[in-house]
Order: sequence, then C-alpha cells, then structure tokens
Amino acid sequence: MQTFQDVIKEKINALEESNARARRLLVDPNFHTARIKEVMDNVKSQVQEYEGAFEDLQVEFVSVCEKVPDMVRSTWLETQESVNQISSELRRWNEMLKLYETWAIENAPEDEELIEAVKSGEVPEPSTRTGIRRKPGNKPPISLGKHRRISSAPESGEDSEA
Repeated sequence: MQTFQDVIKEKINALEESNARARRLLVDPNFHTARIKEVMDNVKSQVQEYEGAFEDLQVEFVSVCEKVPDMVRSTWLETQESVNQISSELRRWNEMLKLYETWAIENAPEDEELIEAVKSGEVPEPSTRTGIRRKPGNKPPISLGKHRRISSAPESGEDSEA
C-alpha cells in the first residue's frame, strides 16, 4: 500500500520527467524545424490548390513569408510557457512534500522509550523554572504538552471512559 508521501514523490518524479522533456524540446532545433515544416507543408498544399490569379498568389505568399518569424517566436514561447508551468507545478509539489514530511515528523507516534521514561519519572515535567535556567538554543527533551499527554494517557487496555 502506498503512503501519501509515495504518491507525492511519484508526482514529483513525473513532473521532473516532463520538465526535462520540455527543456530538451526548447533547445532542440529539430523540434522547431518540424513545427515550421508542418505549417509550411500546409501552406504548400494550399498554394497548389489555389485557383486565383497569379498576382493574388504572390501577395498571399509574401504575407505568409512575413508571418514565419512570428510562427518561430510563438513556437518558442509556447514551449517556454510549458516549461514555466511545469516548473511552477514542480515547486508546489516539492513544497507539499516538505510540509507533509514536517507534519509526519511532528505527528509521529511517541517513542516507546520516551513513554516509559515519562511514566517512570525519569524525564521530569518541564517547568518555567527550568526554562529560565536553560541556556538559549537548548531544547528540553520533551515539551510540556507532550509530557502531559503521555503521563495522562491510559495504559494499554484501560478504558479512558471509566
């Protein structure tokens, strides 16, 4: 069974592959050439089927030739926009993974050794007094809330309603 973290990682891997593919296309001259060839083949078939005057054909052909640079530019911009969208989505999923991992660490089940140490009294309840004496940057082994949750939790098999 997959965990939520596995699902996120699969999505990130798929996005990374898509991003790499889009970046390769962006710098691949064959991709851009194929796109231009596709449009020019369409123009070629339209020219062959044209039945109007030759002068009209010349005007239309000049118009088509003037549009080629814009077509190249639009192909480049579409591919670049695709790369940007995939990169943005990838950043969102990476952030989601970090948030999930942080949440999973914070909500991890209590360590059995810590539970036994709290129940036996080896780990004292943190207090304001010990907090004052503690040097900055030193974290107590357990938070006050966690200590109280563990010490007030019923033993396994006990009914909390009783």
